[in-house]
Amino acid sequence: MFEEVDYSAYFITDHTFGSKNELKEWAKATAREHNMFLIVQSSRKRNIYISCERYGKGRVIRANIDVESRKFTGTKKCKCPFMLIGHMESEDVWRISVSNGKHNHPPATYHHGHSMVSRLTQDQYEVTKTLSKSHVKPKEILDHLRREDPTIQTSLKHIYNARNKMKAEALGGRTVIQHLMQNITQNEYLQWHRVDPTGNEINDLMFAHPRSIELLRVFPYVLLMDTTYKTNRY
Repeated sequence: MFEEVDYSAYFITDHTFGSKNELKEWAKATAREHNMFLIVQSSRKRNIYISCERYGKGRVIRANIDVESRKFTGTKKCKCPFMLIGHMESEDVWRISVSNGKHNHPPATYHHGHSMVSRLTQDQYEVTKTLSKSHVKPKEILDHLRREDPTIQTSLKHIYNARNKMKAEALGGRTVIQHLMQNITQNEYLQWHRVDPTGNEINDLMFAHPRSIELLRVFPYVLLMDTTYKTNRY
């Protein structure tokens, strides 16, 4: 059983902050210096509550509503009581106080790969998006980011997560096949498809670039087709 350690001394200060965000960033930076990570538990107009990332307890979910057994998915939360409170004294004047300065768990051993410090900044996300559009591999994207910023703590998993987010943004709530059909129409591809009348699902789809049709008419002797089959991905 880990003995609680009081970190209050690191957060007791007479310093005032010019905004809620400035106060929040100071608290998070101070915690990182001591291998702890904080999150905003709740935020209101005149108050902000900042807790340890391991505050609270994990949720136990029922894997199947028809089955009484419950599935525990694992969590890093351990009911850590650490809590800071920021409050606005007057316009552009914020102060911080310690509600509970104790952590009931050991500090993080290392920062690399940790979700709180490893996530991509907005600039890094935009670089990742640009390189991904150029078909650069995730490993090479990570190497590029590390060359740009040797202190970066991100991992390959964050690059894959960012790419998945980009794909979701590109789909805009559409399914993959809906997105494909939209792109075919917008780019004026010639297309033909066959729909299953019972389920309204596309069974067969053929499309070709207009330039390819022109070349076919000029050189009708050789025809190359790229065919996708035996897949239910779409």
